[in-house]
Amino acid sequence: MVLLTFIHALFWLNPKKKVNIYLLIILFSGLFSEISYILLYSYNLKITYAHIVSTFMFHTFWLFILIDYVTKKKLLLYLSYFFIFFSIVNFCFVIVSGKYNFYSFVLGSILYTLFFIKENYRQMKAESVEFFINDTYLLIFAPLMFMLGLSLILSFAKVEIVRAEMFWNVTLYELFVNLACLVYYSLINIYIYREKIHLKHG
Repeated sequence: MVLLTFIHALFWLNPKKKVNIYLLIILFSGLFSEISYILLYSYNLKITYAHIVSTFMFHTFWLFILIDYVTKKKLLLYLSYFFIFFSIVNFCFVIVSGKYNFYSFVLGSILYTLFFIKENYRQMKAESVEFFINDTYLLIFAPLMFMLGLSLILSFAKVEIVRAEMFWNVTLYELFVNLACLVYYSLINIYIYREKIHLKHG
């Protein structure tokens, strides 16, 4: 689904829009990460560093996309820079200590979610219906379930219930990640489709 979404975006997104460039970077990063995971797994190598880089790219560029649609642009921009700094420091910590953690993923998810909720509240208060029916709302909503749900799951990564098999040898973690990815890529593809229609009609 990552590959199909990337190809869909590559052919139909308007490259003149800054958010579309960011989205292409996110999708390319996701595709590159998936290929890296497959190769590393096939050689029985750890995916730790690849996962950290993937998390960094994912959250950084989603935060950059969100900046265009919130009122507190400067604040979110500064916090995005803080996230970048924190992620680099955390990466160095992981290299030195050899102990992987999910702090960067959780921090990026919290920042994104808080600003998303705050902007939703402001737009509802202003009775701005256009904000919620706009194509871009689909875009900024797309990663929310993935970020929130996975942050929660990762917080309890060592709890047995998360690793417990539900059915057909599928764990709760695997089930949620697959559902979250389905929603995530479906919403992005709907956004791309709508962008394609706008592009055709000039």
